[in-house]
Amino acid sequence: FINASKPENVEYIDTKTGEVRQMVNLIGHTEFVDSTDFVKLYDTDSLMCLSLCGIRVLFYVMNELHYGETFHFDSDKCIEYTGGSRHYVYRGRKELIDCDIIRKAKGSFYYVNPNVIYKGNRDNYGKVR
Repeated sequence: FINASKPENVEYIDTKTGEVRQMVNLIGHTEFVDSTDFVKLYDTDSLMCLSLCGIRVLFYVMNELHYGETFHFDSDKCIEYTGGSRHYVYRGRKELIDCDIIRKAKGSFYYVNPNVIYKGNRDNYGKVR
């Protein structure tokens, strides 16, 4: 029997002698959380429909993604990032839309599908014990 109502002063009963004994700091837990940013890409069927063009534009999207669900799609920046032409970037963006990875928001802003892409850091991501 352990009485852990006071974590700094834990009492237990020795089953052989029946005596009540005290222990200090019976259990300690130290947690280290890496605070670096990451983009999590889930393994979904929608990724299988992408060509090399779509994958390169997807990497641009992942690079531009911030902590919200929306991002600004700058065609000129995407052309520079991918090394492709304007037609190449439009084709890749269309693939991402057709595969339900991104959706048009307003103007040049788009939503990302959170079932496919998640941007965060380990401070606010689910902690596993």
